[in-house]
Amino acid sequence: MGVERDSHFLTINRALELERLLPNANIVDFSRTMWEMRQVKSPLELAYHEVAAEICDRAAAAGFDAARAGVNEREVFAAMTAEAWRSGADNTLLAVMASGPRSATLHAALGHRTLAHGDNLHVEPVPHFRGYTSRMMREIDRCANR
Repeated sequence: MGVERDSHFLTINRALELERLLPNANIVDFSRTMWEMRQVKSPLELAYHEVAAEICDRAAAAGFDAARAGVNEREVFAAMTAEAWRSGADNTLLAVMASGPRSATLHAALGHRTLAHGDNLHVEPVPHFRGYTSRMMREIDRCANR
C-alpha cells in the first residue's frame, strides 16, 4: 500500500495505527509519486482552478470595497466571505487577513481592529471550488475615508 508520508494530514499516530491495523500490508512511501501526479492537471481540474481564481478575485475586491477608515476588520472579512459564497465557493476558508501594523505579518489571525485612514490591509482569500483552490495574497495600502 502506498502512503504519502510527507502529507500534512497523515500524522505519526495515524501512520502507526494504519500499520497496526494492517500488520501484513507492505506499506511503502508514495510521497514523491503523489507530488508528481499532482503536477499534471486534467482540463477539468484546470477549469476548477480558474473558477477558484475568479472567486478569489471577487472576494478580494469585495473586501477592498468594504475597507474604509472606521470599519472593523471583521466587516471586511464578512464582505469577502459573502462574495465568495455568492460566487460559488464550496467553503470560505478566508481567515488570513491583517491590517495596520499587523499587515506586515502575512499570516496573522483575524483580529478585532478598526481600520484607520492610511492603513494597509492584507488579505489572502482561500475559497475552494469543487475541492480546488487558487490561493492569492493581495494588499491594499492607504485605506481611505470613502
